[in-house]
Amino acid sequence: MKLKLWFLGTALLTIGLMASVVSVSEGSKKKNHFVGVKKCAKCHKKSKYGAQYLKWKKMKHAQAYKVLGTAKAKEVAKKRGIKDPQKSMKCLKCHVTGIHETGGIPKNIKKEDGVGCESCHGAGSGYYKKSIMKKIGKARKKGHKAWAKKAEEYGLHLPTPKTCSKCHNSESPTYKGPDPKKDWKGFVKEFKKRFKEKIQHYKKGHKMSENWK
Repeated sequence: MKLKLWFLGTALLTIGLMASVVSVSEGSKKKNHFVGVKKCAKCHKKSKYGAQYLKWKKMKHAQAYKVLGTAKAKEVAKKRGIKDPQKSMKCLKCHVTGIHETGGIPKNIKKEDGVGCESCHGAGSGYYKKSIMKKIGKARKKGHKAWAKKAEEYGLHLPTPKTCSKCHNSESPTYKGPDPKKDWKGFVKEFKKRFKEKIQHYKKGHKMSENWK
C-alpha cells in the first residue's frame, strides 16, 4: 500500500512539474504588445544610456506622421487617388508605429509620434522594463550573437536591412534608392551608409551593430 502511495505521489509531482514547465514556456512565448515611445524615453533620454530618444526626436522618423499633412504629401497622395494621407492606411502603415503588425493603430501608440522605437525594435511590452534591459545589456558583453539571442528572447529585435525594406521600397511613391526586391545587394549597401550617417544612435563608445557590417 505504501509503495502504491509513493508511486502515486511521484506521478502527481511529475505531472505538476511538467505543467509548470509548460506554463513558463507558454508565458515566454506570449505575444508582445506596443507600449509607445514614452516608455522607452524614461531611460533612453538619459545621456548615460545614449540619449537615443532625443536623437530620434530630431530624425525624420519622428516626423513621419506630420509630414503626411504637408501640401507636398497631399499632392503625391492625390495622384494615387488618396484624399487624405493622414487617414489612409496605405500611407499610415509606414508613417505610424505598429500598423504593419496589427493592421491598425495600436492602443498605446500615438500617431503623432510617427515611426517610433518599436517600428524597428518590435513591440516593447516584453523588454521595455529596466530589469529586462539590464539582462540584455549583460549579454552584449559576451558578443553580438549572445546579445541578439538574449534580446530576441524578450521580443527585442536588433534592426537589419530587412527591417528597413518593409517600408523603404518601390511601393513608396517618394522612395529614392535601390529596390530591395530587385537589387538587394545595392539596397543593403545604400542602407548601411544611411544607418551609419543618419540612424546610428548607440551611446558613445558602442560600435556599429554587427547586423549592418
